[in-house]
Amino acid sequence: MGTSDAPGTPPVRPPADDPPTREGWPRHVVAIGASAGGLEALEGFFDHTPIDTGMAFVVIQHLSPDYKSLMVELLSRHTRMRVLRAEHGMPLEPDSVYLIPPRNNLTIRGGRLQLTEQVAHSGVQLPIDLFFRSLASEYGDRAVGVILSGTGSDGARGVRAVKEAGGLVAVQDEAQARFDGMPRSAIATGLVDLVLPVEQLPAELVNQLELRAASPPPPPGRALETDDALLRQMFDLLRQHAGVDFSLYKPATVTRRVDRRMSANRVERFPDYVRLLEQSPPERDALHRELLIGVTQFFRDPAAFEVLQTRVVPELFAAAPAGEPVRVWAPACSTGEEAYSLAVLLREYCDANQLRCHVKIFATDVDREAVAFAAAGVYPEASAARVAPDRLARHFTAVSGGYQVSRAIREMVVFAYQNLVKDPPFTRMSLVVCRNLLIYLQPVLQRKALALLAYALRPGGFLFLGASENPGHLGHQFQVVDTRWKVYRATQSGRGSLTDILALSRAPSAGPLPARGPRLTGDDVLLDRVHQELVRALGQTCLVVDAGYRLLHSYGNAAEVLTVPPGRATLDLLRMVPAELASAIRVSVLRAAKEGQEASQPVTLGGADPRAALLRVRQLPPAPDQEALFLVLLERAGGPAGSPAGGGDADRFRYLEGELERTRENLQATIEELETSNEELQATNEELVAANEELQSTNEELQSVNEELQTVNAEYQQKIDELTQLTDDYENLLRVTDVGILFVDEGLRIRKFTPAVSQVLHVIPEDVGRPLEHLSGGVLGLNLAGRARAVLAGGAADAVEVPAPGNRHLRTRFLPYLVDGRLRGVVVYLLDITPERQRELRTVEILNSHPAHVAVLDGAGTIVMVNRAWEQFARANGDPDLTRTGVGANYLTACDCGGDPAAEAARDGIRGVLDRRLPHFYLEYPCHAPDRRRWFMMRVCPTGEPPSGAIVWHLDITERREAEERLAAGRPGPGEPTGAPE
Repeated sequence: MGTSDAPGTPPVRPPADDPPTREGWPRHVVAIGASAGGLEALEGFFDHTPIDTGMAFVVIQHLSPDYKSLMVELLSRHTRMRVLRAEHGMPLEPDSVYLIPPRNNLTIRGGRLQLTEQVAHSGVQLPIDLFFRSLASEYGDRAVGVILSGTGSDGARGVRAVKEAGGLVAVQDEAQARFDGMPRSAIATGLVDLVLPVEQLPAELVNQLELRAASPPPPPGRALETDDALLRQMFDLLRQHAGVDFSLYKPATVTRRVDRRMSANRVERFPDYVRLLEQSPPERDALHRELLIGVTQFFRDPAAFEVLQTRVVPELFAAAPAGEPVRVWAPACSTGEEAYSLAVLLREYCDANQLRCHVKIFATDVDREAVAFAAAGVYPEASAARVAPDRLARHFTAVSGGYQVSRAIREMVVFAYQNLVKDPPFTRMSLVVCRNLLIYLQPVLQRKALALLAYALRPGGFLFLGASENPGHLGHQFQVVDTRWKVYRATQSGRGSLTDILALSRAPSAGPLPARGPRLTGDDVLLDRVHQELVRALGQTCLVVDAGYRLLHSYGNAAEVLTVPPGRATLDLLRMVPAELASAIRVSVLRAAKEGQEASQPVTLGGADPRAALLRVRQLPPAPDQEALFLVLLERAGGPAGSPAGGGDADRFRYLEGELERTRENLQATIEELETSNEELQATNEELVAANEELQSTNEELQSVNEELQTVNAEYQQKIDELTQLTDDYENLLRVTDVGILFVDEGLRIRKFTPAVSQVLHVIPEDVGRPLEHLSGGVLGLNLAGRARAVLAGGAADAVEVPAPGNRHLRTRFLPYLVDGRLRGVVVYLLDITPERQRELRTVEILNSHPAHVAVLDGAGTIVMVNRAWEQFARANGDPDLTRTGVGANYLTACDCGGDPAAEAARDGIRGVLDRRLPHFYLEYPCHAPDRRRWFMMRVCPTGEPPSGAIVWHLDITERREAEERLAAGRPGPGEPTGAPE
C-alpha cells in the first residue's frame, strides 16, 4: 500500500492579473493532441464545434519535418473559425484555431504562443505532453485537454498535469479511434473526465464548462455521508481489483478523491457510484489511480536536503561495513524524483571525497505506472527546473521536451513494485526515506508502516520522514537528528518479529488474507510469543521452511543469519543466508526429506565474531492438505569457530564431517564455476541492457516517425480524394461537352481528347500517346502539327475558321497548355459552328431578298454585313469597290459629307443609337441622281444582343414622295382618273 508521495495537492491557479484573465482573451484554451489517424478525428471534432464558444483551440500533432503540412487548408473546410498556423509570440484569441508547425515544439506563456525548434536526433518528441503541461501551468482550471486518435503514449503525462491544475480532460472513445494507443494511455491514467465519440465531444465540453461556471463546487464529504456497508463494499471492490486496501486511509483523503470521481461521472448519490464501480472495471481502475496520485519533485524542501548532505550522508559512508554498499530504501517513491535526488547527493559526496561509490537505492511504489515512468528517468523541463544548473548539467542529459537522468545515476537506483504494508520490507538499510505518506493513513496503519520502516533499518541507520510526521510509538528507538525536517537515527535494531509486524490488525473490510494459513486468535498470538521467548532463552535460531525453501516463520534472533538480498524482495531462505550456510541447509533438508529423520552438521556463523554452531533439520509431521514443512535449528556452541560443537556419537560425527567435506569440495567447485559464469552473464546482461535501451530509444524514434508519416499520409489521402473527385468532374465535363478539345504535350503527342474531336479528326482512344502528325484523317487545309508547333515556339494563340467535310464549318484555336506558369503543351480547340453559319446564310438570303438597303454596324460604326441591294446601290452610286460603304468601312465616316445637313443628321442619329442615347432613329432625305430626283427613308435600330451595334435600313421612297407632291399640286398620277367623282 505504499502510495505515491502525496495523494493530493491544491491545483495550480493563475494569478488574478495573468493575461488569460484579461478582457478579450479566451475564456478557456482547448489543447487537442492527435497523431496517426488524427486528421479524420479533427475534422469530425470541428464539424460539430460551435463557432462562438469564446474558446481558443490549439491543435498539437506529430508532423513530419520533411513534408509540408496541409492542415490549415484541410481543416478550414470543416469550421468557420479562423484557422492559423502558430507563430512565435502570436496571442491567443477567442473562436480561433491554432496549428503547430512542423519541426517545432509549442508552449504558451503570458497568453502568447512560444515556438522552439525541435532538436534533431534528441530522442522521442513529445510535443503534446509539453504543450499540455505548459497550458496547465498558464491557465490552471481553465485549461482543457483533448486526446484524439494516435499511437504511443504522448499526452498521458500532460493529462496528469492538466488534471492536477484543476482542468478538464476529454478523450476520444478508443473503440472509434483509428489508432487507440494515445486514447488508451490517457484513459489508463484514471484522470479522464469524458470518454466519448469525437462527434459528441464538443457539445459535452461546452456543457461541462458551462456547468462549472454556473455552479459552485460541491461541498466536501459527500461521499462518506452513507452507511458503513457501502464503504466496505467500495473498499472490497478496490482491493479485489488492484490488490490495495484503502479502508485504513484517512476519511478526508478518500472523500476528496471519491468526490472528484463522482463529479467526473456526474453521479450525485454515493450508492449509485458504488453500483457504477461494480459494473465498470475502468472506473475501478480510475478510482484506484485517483487515490494514488503522487506529487513529488527534485530536491523538495532544499533545507531538508541540506541537512541530509551535511549531517546524514557523511555518517552513512563512515558507518558502512567494509566491502558492503550503502543501502537506501525510498518506499512510496511515486515518479522517482526524490530517489534520484538522493542518488545525486550520494554521488556528489563520493566524487568530492574520492570514494568508490558503493551505493544501492531501492525505490518502491504500489503504482506500477509511476514505477515504470521513474525507471525511464525522463522528466519535463518544468520538473528539471527545480534542479540547480550545475547539477542539471552534470547529472542530466537534454532530450526533446525535457531531461533524462544520466545513466550513472540511474544505475544507482533500483525501482520495483511493492506494497509497503503488505509485502516484506527490505533490511539492513542505512537510510529510509518515506515522506508525506503516513499523514494519509489512519493510526493503526501508521503503526504498522512505522514498524516496517524501523525493521528495515540497521542499528545506527537514519529515518527521514515528512514535516508533519514522526516515529510515534517507536520514538524510543530513535534519536532526533533534526527536529524541523524530521530526521531520526535508530539507536537500536528495529527488528522484532516480522511475522508480528505483518500480522498487525487490518481494517474490518479487508476480508480474509490470501491463503497463508489460518488467522491467529488471541491465544495463538500469546503462545507464539511464548515460543519466541523460549527459543531466545535457549540461544537457538529456529526457521520454518517449505520444500521450496520459502521462509514461513522464524523464532529467536534470526537477524544474525538472515539478510534481504538486492533486487526483488524474496522469502527464499537460500538467498537470505550466507552461501556456506545455504549449501548446508540445502543438503540437510534433502537428507531429512529422503531419510525421514533429523539431519545435522556443524556450521560456522559468519560476521564480526564467527561462532561455531550445529545445524539441525527435521521434517515436521504433515497436516492434511498441507505441503511438507521443515524445521531448521541453529544451536550456537560455546566456543569460537573451530571448537567442538558438543558431545555426540563420535562415529556419526566423523561420518557427517567427511560427507560434509566432500560436499563442500563439490559445492566449492560448483560455486566457483557459477561465479565465473555469473560474472560473464552479468557483463553480458549489462551489454544487453544497454543494447535494449538503445533499441527501445530507436523503436520510440521509429514510432514517432511512423506517427508523423501517418499524419502526412492522411493529409495526402484526403488531397487525393479531392483530386479524384475533381478528376471525375473533369472527365464528365469533357464527356458531355460538344466542344472538341485536344491536349498534346511538348513532343506533340496526344494526351487526351473529348468525344467531339473524334467526329472531326477520327481519333480513337488507342491514339493517345501517338504524335499529332500521325492522324490520317482531318480537316483539309488545317495543319494541326504546324500550328501547334508555332504555339510551342512562343507564338500567340492562333484562331481560324475552316470548312470541314460534310458541308460543315469549324472554328479552331491553338492555345498554350500551362503548368505552374510554364508552357507544357498545346490545347487545340475545335468548335463546330455549322449551325451558326447556316443561320447566318439564311439571314443573308432573307436580307438579300429585301428591296431595302440593309447594313449591320458594330459599336464603332464599322460595317460588318450588307445585303445585295446595299452592294448594288453602292456600286451604282460612286463606290464601285465598296471601299467607302462596304464591309470593313466605317459608316460614320462615310456620312461625313462636308456640310450636307442630311448626312450630318444621319451621322448623329446613328451615333445616338450606337451610344444607346436614342431608342431608334428615322430620317427621310433627298438623294437625287443626275437624271432623276430621288428620296430615301433611313431607319436605324439597335441590335438586340451585345456587343452594341445597329441595323441601318435605307428604303427608296421616291414614288411615295412624288405621289404626295402630285396630290398636293392637284395633278393625278399615272392611271388616276382626271375628273372628280360623280
